[in-house]
Amino acid sequence: MGKKTKNILSQVSNYEEFLSENRKRVNTLLNNVLWVSVLTGPATALGIWLKLFEDIDYSICHYVSLYLLAISVLHLFVLKKWPNSLVTSLIALLALDFLLVILTDAFIAIEITWFLVPLLSLLYCDFRLYSATIIVNYILMGLATWVVSPIYSGVRIDFDKPLAYFLNTFGGYTIEMFLMMMAGFALAKLANGYFKDLIEKYKKIKEHEDQMREQMELLDSMAEIYDRVDLIDLKKMTELSLRGGELTENKIDITESDHTLVNRQLRDQIAKDQLDDFWAFTNLRTIRSRLSDKKIIYGEFVNMITGWFRAQYISVDFNDDNEPDKIFYTIQNIDNEKRREEHLLRVSLTDELTRLYNRRCYDDDMAVYNTKPLEDDFVILSIDVNGLKMTNDTKGHAAGDELLRGAANCLVATIGSMGKVYRVGGDEFLAVIKTDKYNDICDAIHKKTASWHGAYVDTVSVSVGYAAHKVHPEASVEELEKLADAMMYTEKEKYYHDRGIDRSGQSTAYSALCSDLLKILVVNLTTDAYKIISMDNSEKEDDLGYSEKFSEWITKFAKRGGVYADDKDAFLEKTSLEYLKEYFQSGKHSLSIFYKRKNGNEYEKVMMELLRDEDYSDTNQSLYLSVKKIEE
Repeated sequence: MGKKTKNILSQVSNYEEFLSENRKRVNTLLNNVLWVSVLTGPATALGIWLKLFEDIDYSICHYVSLYLLAISVLHLFVLKKWPNSLVTSLIALLALDFLLVILTDAFIAIEITWFLVPLLSLLYCDFRLYSATIIVNYILMGLATWVVSPIYSGVRIDFDKPLAYFLNTFGGYTIEMFLMMMAGFALAKLANGYFKDLIEKYKKIKEHEDQMREQMELLDSMAEIYDRVDLIDLKKMTELSLRGGELTENKIDITESDHTLVNRQLRDQIAKDQLDDFWAFTNLRTIRSRLSDKKIIYGEFVNMITGWFRAQYISVDFNDDNEPDKIFYTIQNIDNEKRREEHLLRVSLTDELTRLYNRRCYDDDMAVYNTKPLEDDFVILSIDVNGLKMTNDTKGHAAGDELLRGAANCLVATIGSMGKVYRVGGDEFLAVIKTDKYNDICDAIHKKTASWHGAYVDTVSVSVGYAAHKVHPEASVEELEKLADAMMYTEKEKYYHDRGIDRSGQSTAYSALCSDLLKILVVNLTTDAYKIISMDNSEKEDDLGYSEKFSEWITKFAKRGGVYADDKDAFLEKTSLEYLKEYFQSGKHSLSIFYKRKNGNEYEKVMMELLRDEDYSDTNQSLYLSVKKIEE
């Protein structure tokens, strides 16, 4: 098959396109043939000069040359304008047929040439064009034979009349034309079938090549994500690097090493505390069993040079036992991703003002401590800043914020690596430390705060209480916190007493307030938690939906009959976390909710009042909740 034909087949998508493109190429070829045929005139003149054509005049040479020159120019013009047209093809073929008529009329013997034009038309692989060429050729051949019959019959003794010569000669032509026509049809059919099959094959090959190219481009683009991509063939025991540069394949000898070359090179760069895990994860002897019911497995490790990276095995080919035979092994640097995760986690667990751990972090840590026995040196510190409200009232909130930051810095500087410090409320701090010298720590905190000075506030003072597991071995984490709180409040009272600040009336007022109110809570909407100031212990029964989460408790309380049926929907709406957050974030300071509350077998009219804490913020959404009976 010619190179040009292969080019056509590779460029077309169906047989019609092939016929059109092939017609253009054959038309161009025939135009070249016409230009070469212009030499027919000079060639005939040479034959006359050599006395090969004794009965031919030189005038026929001029006539033939001019005719072919005109036809060549016309065909070239049509070719430029309609290169794929059937008309362009017919012009060339008819021009050759008429040339044969002219040469026959000039008594130049060209009998076999009559069959050349239909054979040339087979190049088009078009049955219509071939049929048209056969018909025109047959008519012109008959016409040319009729024209020369009187001359040839007169010079031959075996024919006494022109008609006899014509019938004999044209009859032979007819038989030959018929045989040639049938052979041509057979050839055309074979060629058409052959080219159709080739086009389909080329089409499938091209589709496959396009698909493979897309897959390779996709694979290349995916490989850009990774720092390394290797293909591990467990059947051939080879490791082929696919990322960057030339493709390099290494043999894996599992009898000498159960790890690939790349992992052996990485070994010295892995953080020491992760090396055992990395070595177990990349062990080739267990990789098949670990991937048997999975498509992907991955592990995250620290490279001491480049930071965090993710190593990943991806199954791509399986044997008859559904075990992976070929596996992609990728390495991707995720150090920035890890840093973002750590930053987001740190922000979610950190108090915005002091940069200490927040209430959420404290609750998460306490949940962990509740799952295991406490160590002997476990200690909880409860710390409260003295005089914060007075500072806010007299010097402004900027001074109050400075006071809180100063206290936080002193706590961190004193406690250091012994534990963690949390800001759990406006002026409330908790610390969890591991030490046997808790008294010394408390003294160190007081000394540190006494030496602190700020821009707005000269000094900072804190009250500190502690509770050690060693002293109270039977106490839970929550009970230790309450013991530390009690000691802290005792110290706080002593602080105010030593400075002549009368707080004795506060206890009486507090008792009177509690006796007048059915319930007093401090609610934190951020953590969905609460602290009970005063409440009837009978409400802690499961029947009334008691829960450690505020939203869950208040919802169950209403749905289990604690709220009168007609008031329930409105009560649930106004006590939902979403409603309360939106309500108080809008700047409102209080919310009153009226409803009937169950008391024994009856319902009494009450008012729930929620007041926003003065330190209310997006990270400290604290409210004071009270329930009071309304006298009818």
